[in-house]
Amino acid sequence: MDRCQMLWNSLDRVPLLSTITLLRMGDQCIGQDDNSFTELYELAIERNNELHACLDKYHNQVDKEVGCSMILRNRTHWHWTLMESDDLQKTKSSAECLAQVNLVQFKCAQLRKCCWNFNRCQNETFDAKAELRIALLTIQLITQHHDCLRRQLMQAARL
Repeated sequence: MDRCQMLWNSLDRVPLLSTITLLRMGDQCIGQDDNSFTELYELAIERNNELHACLDKYHNQVDKEVGCSMILRNRTHWHWTLMESDDLQKTKSSAECLAQVNLVQFKCAQLRKCCWNFNRCQNETFDAKAELRIALLTIQLITQHHDCLRRQLMQAARL
């Protein structure tokens, strides 16, 4: 959805990016003495590690007949392959982008049978304080990033 929003977003509106997208974009526009990006990265990694540890705990309970073993063995690679597909990255229109997002969501929904303990693990590992901090840092960094890009555009326009 972040990719689609970027297609139809105007310069005057701050894009509402996900934490993952923000982390993948990097901190090239954030001040060197600002530790917010590092803190956000560490919190997200800790949250994901706890969730993956819980999922691994229940891994042996998955039905081997449903074709999930490849995904469970290489969860991270499979996720990024799906999210970075050429079809999704090369979309030029909002309608085309949303159609691709729907396909990704459909593929993910089909895989729920492979990860039937996800909600259980999400509840077991949920930390409200950490989630609030992640949300606040994400909003703060999105705003800083947007302001930085606007400044750079304005400086470039003056040249």
